[in-house]
Amino acid sequence: MRVLIVGAGILGLLTARACALRGAAVTLLEQGPLPATGATSWDQHRIVRTLHPGQPHLTALAARAERHWRDLARGFSAPVYQRTGSLTALPPSAARASGDLLTSQGLRHAHLPAAELHRRYPLIRWPDGLDGVHDPQAGVLLADQILLELTRELARTPGVTLLPGQTVTHVNADALHVITPGGRHSGDALVLTAGLGTRRLLPAEPSEERRQLLLYVTPPVAHRAAWATLPAVPAIGDADGSWLIPPVAHTALKLTSHAASWVEGTRPDVQPAYDRLVTQFAELIPGFTQAWVSGRRTCAYRIHPERGTPVIRPLDAAGRACAVTACGGGAFKFAPLMADHLARRILDAAPVPALFDPPPPSLPLEDSHAAPGH
Repeated sequence: MRVLIVGAGILGLLTARACALRGAAVTLLEQGPLPATGATSWDQHRIVRTLHPGQPHLTALAARAERHWRDLARGFSAPVYQRTGSLTALPPSAARASGDLLTSQGLRHAHLPAAELHRRYPLIRWPDGLDGVHDPQAGVLLADQILLELTRELARTPGVTLLPGQTVTHVNADALHVITPGGRHSGDALVLTAGLGTRRLLPAEPSEERRQLLLYVTPPVAHRAAWATLPAVPAIGDADGSWLIPPVAHTALKLTSHAASWVEGTRPDVQPAYDRLVTQFAELIPGFTQAWVSGRRTCAYRIHPERGTPVIRPLDAAGRACAVTACGGGAFKFAPLMADHLARRILDAAPVPALFDPPPPSLPLEDSHAAPGH
């Protein structure tokens, strides 16, 4: 079966790999170079975390995703994943509930009362009255290195054709072909994983494009070793929703917050967001100043207006064409599961259950109750 994939970010690469492993002939189109340095997934690092407070289904899915990343990482020639654990600051009752949630999924955790949180992790000035939940089943993915490794693997995989410099201008989902300035490309199945470009190709797509400012920081030499051993922190617990990724494997310390995100077109000047981030983290990190900032980047992502999870949209009645039309900040983490889902969806004759919809209570989530540490 011939599978045509548009977009060579993390999801396009992993979907191409999943289809090739199932015996399909794959053609992967990318508008830029390969590896796709212009893809939204091209960055120094990303978090893969298990805990999603109050969301059992997403927590179980994230645990599966983390196991998939560990399996994938073992097959690459360079290290791409460091299991740092994650640390989430929450009010005591929410921290206890989150611990119970992890336990219910067969996952380990440590509950850190506020005093212990402050004592053990003094690099952050934690907001008062919060406990910590340490989740050891989490870590940091070296995103750009992963895209490089996957591109190299696919380039030597029989039956896979990589075509960089191919800007798709038109999609015909029913006929299973796309048009580029160089001509027509067709297949027996079609998957659009074009990130922000999906909205241009599918104008009726129900999603909202957002921007978020990220700061890349170089801590003082005396503190760098300590920062490199910090867990990933998806929630510091302040009102602005601040979070950070530690500087593992010689990357930068990455800082941002939900307050530094906005709907595309509503904030033409990013300087106010930059000033606010610097002020926020000066309050959260002892000794932090603007001089620590070594770079900044405005990233882009798309979310469904009513859902926080990626959205997989069918494009034809026969089930041979589909698109990922809203990715969100967690799409990199879930990419191995999404890629397998997409491959099964277009290649298998049997219907495939929705990935992000919770299963009925009588049907436990596949592979969600693995033994601790698996």
